[in-house]
Amino acid sequence: MNPRAMLRHRILLVLEAASPRPVSQSLITRIVSDVELALTPAGVSAALKEMAQSGMVEATGEKHDSWRLSERFLHTKHAAAVDAAIAEALASGAITQATESYHRASCKTPDDLIRFQAFAATSVLRHGGDTSAEPLQLNDEEKAVCLACEISYRDFVNARDGGGR
Repeated sequence: MNPRAMLRHRILLVLEAASPRPVSQSLITRIVSDVELALTPAGVSAALKEMAQSGMVEATGEKHDSWRLSERFLHTKHAAAVDAAIAEALASGAITQATESYHRASCKTPDDLIRFQAFAATSVLRHGGDTSAEPLQLNDEEKAVCLACEISYRDFVNARDGGGR
């Protein structure tokens, strides 16, 4: 990664960590500077202004000496994360094409996206389509094993109880 791209990347990481609160330019300079990049405050200022022109960040504060991620950038980033989560859920079988638009519409905020990802990770469809009326008795640790090994709850219970022999 070239030094300019590395600087932009570091600035985005700092602003993302603080989001939605703004970060002062002097703090950004202190955080992103290191021996490797040999930055000056003027260099960081120029990078921030360039990023503002591209719509990634915006100046805040009375003297425009603080910065935050722009709403447009946050929206674009969220939309990309939703697209990726929906694609992953479709590929894993956690949701179907018929319910894709419903699930996409339910991911309006980052918290909604987190809830969707938790749903997709534990979807009945993903775990072998087990829709039996008899509930499976698994503790949290066993459920985590199922998720990590990508096996259905039913297959886990069968193996655990000796039904798979």
